[in-house]
Amino acid sequence: MREAGIDITSHRSRRLAGWMLAEAGAVYTMEAAQAAWLQQRHPRHARKIARLGDPCGTDIPDPHGQSRAAFEQSYAALWRAVHARLPSWLPQVARQLALQSPAWSSYPAIQPS
Repeated sequence: MREAGIDITSHRSRRLAGWMLAEAGAVYTMEAAQAAWLQQRHPRHARKIARLGDPCGTDIPDPHGQSRAAFEQSYAALWRAVHARLPSWLPQVARQLALQSPAWSSYPAIQPS
């Protein structure tokens, strides 16, 4: 991740709690089985839960404890999945920014269609 300019030294994994689902606008998992399990366990929040790699039709393998090549493969899969989702995320991000700053209110993605 360092080579990509991303600092993850302060990242710590933690167990997902119900209050996190309640506060989240969206929850993305690495694997379809994880998304299905969360949706079954938390049906009230099922609409918020999705596999990150759905637009690419793929799970993203967990490289924990694996080789550098496995990390690079997972990073590449994450990159593809995030870039595939960007078109759907940008209007939502723009709306949030417009709420925080009037300067963003003229951004075309937040105009009513």
